[in-house]
Amino acid sequence: MRSSSLYSFLGIALCVGASLAGCSGDDDDDSTTPPKASAEGESCQSTANCASGLACVDLVCVKSGNSAGGNAGGGGSGGKGGSAGSTSRGGSAGTTPAPVLGSEGESCTKRADCETDLHCYNLRCTAGESVGMAGGGGMGPDEPPPVPVLGQVGETCVLPSDCMSGLTCLPGSLPGQQGVGVCGTANTGITPTGKSCIGECEEASDCCQLPPAMLTQFAVKSCADIELMLAAVDCDDPGASAGLCFVQATYCDDCDDSTWACDDNLCRYRPDCSADGLTTEGCPTHTRADRALVATCIDNECAAAPITGCMADDECDTTAVSDDTGDVCSPGECTCYEGDAKCYRKCSNDLDCAVGYTCDTDETHLCIKGDGCVDDVFCQQTLGDINAVCDAGTCLLGCSTDQDCNATFANGGFTKICNQQKHVCESFGCRSDADCGGTVHMFCVDTPEASTGTLVHSAITD
Repeated sequence: MRSSSLYSFLGIALCVGASLAGCSGDDDDDSTTPPKASAEGESCQSTANCASGLACVDLVCVKSGNSAGGNAGGGGSGGKGGSAGSTSRGGSAGTTPAPVLGSEGESCTKRADCETDLHCYNLRCTAGESVGMAGGGGMGPDEPPPVPVLGQVGETCVLPSDCMSGLTCLPGSLPGQQGVGVCGTANTGITPTGKSCIGECEEASDCCQLPPAMLTQFAVKSCADIELMLAAVDCDDPGASAGLCFVQATYCDDCDDSTWACDDNLCRYRPDCSADGLTTEGCPTHTRADRALVATCIDNECAAAPITGCMADDECDTTAVSDDTGDVCSPGECTCYEGDAKCYRKCSNDLDCAVGYTCDTDETHLCIKGDGCVDDVFCQQTLGDINAVCDAGTCLLGCSTDQDCNATFANGGFTKICNQQKHVCESFGCRSDADCGGTVHMFCVDTPEASTGTLVHSAITD
């Protein structure tokens, strides 16, 4: 009997202790600072993140017609699955309010963010029944979740899954709507042609056309205008009209395949010369496409003057360093590079060179540009882009879709496409001459391979 009374007393003491511990725990929880609620226009994941009177729609807090939190507290429903206060831990009813749950159409990241009987599909609270079969003869719901209405081109979206098949959610620019995009095309289906609108000619006769520069310089619109201006001039003895007579002979009626040649789709002037520039037996300054030409006459040919400069290393002493403005070569410091007849500081080893260059200790004793990238990681670090790839020694932007290559497809933003064989961004090129716009008609021709000459640089120290 005494033993039974003792056990009863100990049981009462333990219960009281537990109650006191529970009260103490609630006091500690109530003192915790609640998370700051998002104001109107600020980001959210569900309505519970927003201040009173606001709802989370499209991941942004907006004004609501009725407060989603009005039911919280004593006497009302305490949110999902219980009466008011049922979510409090160990204390009296109502000490911890139930979370504010999303209404239909409001944002969510999980079903628990939504009001009772609503589901979370595509980040939105959606009405619909999903009767489970857990524990009895099947897996998953009897009925599939409702199919969301998907956006068409130009409609707003949050995720690519908000858009119809073949579309993706492109970045938007609506003020105050961060995270909201627009449904648009991810891939255009265009295949790069490898051609460019750089052809001036297909045959020599194509070069017989007045360049835009001539039209401006002589205030004419056509060869007929030039003929009228020269009506009283003898071009065998032109005097002050020598320039206009030369232009007429070079681009107008007397122009033929003895005047121009079409080499690799570029116009080349053929006749011998005896003077510089636009004059009798001179040199033209532009092609029909307004490409500037060398207008100097050297050894009876219109050509650039030969490179002048140093010819030996000792000629560089006290001469300016060609690629370091303000510095002068000390005796024995520089070498004369025969590639451009200029003076550069010599190097002894790779440490003397800038990053990306190596010292050519066998021949030039100059810093030579390396072969380029060797792997994707090098390009990712160099370009600061995780999508960068190394393609034949060149760092390029990698891609999966055309959208990866363009900030936007609208208002002139569509400039490149994704080469689906190489998975790198490149120009889509022209398909025919009709794609070549501009003032002068150009020809759509194969894009030439980029020239890769030796690039030298002075040592940074020695």
